[in-house]
Amino acid sequence: MSEVISTGNKFDCVLAASGSYVESLELKTIDAEPQLVEFVIRTQWLAAKNPDEKRVKSRTCIERTRLFDLQSVISRFLATSTSALSLPVHEAGSHHADQFPRERNDH
Repeated sequence: MSEVISTGNKFDCVLAASGSYVESLELKTIDAEPQLVEFVIRTQWLAAKNPDEKRVKSRTCIERTRLFDLQSVISRFLATSTSALSLPVHEAGSHHADQFPRERNDH
């Protein structure tokens, strides 16, 4: 699992990395909207003319409470797909699904 770097109200981690490409995630609180979190995915081509340049691939705002839903979905995905990869769930950085809020159905 990649290292998570935090500075103040911002957290970064690498999602994918190869010899020439890096994709990273940044989560940052929004001072003017404390119930929202900015969710940014950036790409970086290491073989480009400017290898230090990071470009925004996707940017969205997510309600803080929805981050728990996202955490639960990722945990459940890892729990069900891990057996196909032969990788223990704890090595994938996941926790047991019962540690997270139950799936909500707002409909």
